[in-house]
Amino acid sequence: MKRLFHIGVLATAVLLSSCSLFKFSVNTGDKPLPAADLNMRMMTRGFYYEFCQAIVSTADSLIAATPDADLKIRALRWKIEATSACTATAMQTLPEVALLDTWVLCRQMDTLFRTAPDSMLFGPLTPIARQTASRLNAKAARLAAEVLTPERYTLMADFVDDYCRKHPPGTPDLTGDNLMLEWVQYLGDAGKNYVKTVGAVSEVMADIGERTSSYMGQLSNSISWYKEMVELRLEQDSIRDRLALQLDSLANDFRKMVLILEHTPEIADAIGANLNTQMSALIGTLNRSVDDAFRDIDHQRTELQRFVAEQRALIMQEARQAADATLRSALDALPGMIGSILFYVILGGVVLFSIPFGLGFLLGHLRGRSKGHRSGNQAKDPE
Repeated sequence: MKRLFHIGVLATAVLLSSCSLFKFSVNTGDKPLPAADLNMRMMTRGFYYEFCQAIVSTADSLIAATPDADLKIRALRWKIEATSACTATAMQTLPEVALLDTWVLCRQMDTLFRTAPDSMLFGPLTPIARQTASRLNAKAARLAAEVLTPERYTLMADFVDDYCRKHPPGTPDLTGDNLMLEWVQYLGDAGKNYVKTVGAVSEVMADIGERTSSYMGQLSNSISWYKEMVELRLEQDSIRDRLALQLDSLANDFRKMVLILEHTPEIADAIGANLNTQMSALIGTLNRSVDDAFRDIDHQRTELQRFVAEQRALIMQEARQAADATLRSALDALPGMIGSILFYVILGGVVLFSIPFGLGFLLGHLRGRSKGHRSGNQAKDPE
């Protein structure tokens, strides 16, 4: 019975849709993002690509300008942390929160580079990085002024100033903070019902695709940069210098042995013992250096696995949330759609049945008047 009822409802809907008086559309309940929010998202992500390009270019110039392996490792670490943090901030679902978090990231990086000593950053090359950080911070502020209304920009600028004053950067490490809760609390009454829509289904799916692509690109770049760091650390290890010194010492011992072996067997025995000690120390140094290198590689591999797992879990969680929201919206809209169909069916029935009834009533009335008129004429004729 239920299946027959559903088939009948669908058939009625198809028949009624052919008439212009009964046309209707199915709405899933999803509201598309306003044009201002779409523009904000597009501009914020455009700034993200500019941010990553500026950081990578500056870090590469620092690496090329110095032979110091330690400074090269710091530049690679800055490149990895800054681009990863900006990916986390700019690729958020809510455009205004993404803009806010990205602005705070740029402000904190600029503050860190202005206040930290050169010895903690990049030594004599630090002014180059400071100039890039200052330029990106100014660019983020201009972007916010362009995409926000004057009142909203004033609120966000005050929030950024207040938050960065209360949370100054303490280490060179950069992390992308999610400040949605602080922002909503800061807005007060204006923050009630902050999230009205996440966009239509097509917009949500396009957003997930772009974010997934950005995360995968960032992951690929991070793996490549981590590989460069491992190679630099292996080159930075002093094992080669220590081996060279010990080999020079062994060469001197051998030369001494050649000179005195023929004349002093006792000294030859002492030199042999000394040679044994030198070789033992050489082998111990080699073993320790290899163990340190493998521990460092294992640590980097663990960090990469953790990063990949976190990003995969984040993407899957957001995809499930988007799918649940879409399904929930469709199910919420289903009763309204069925109610609309039944309303039009009843309305069509009323119209279809009322027209013949009205025409029959009108024709009967006209026929009664005609009979009355003829009867009156026949009554007048005998007179």
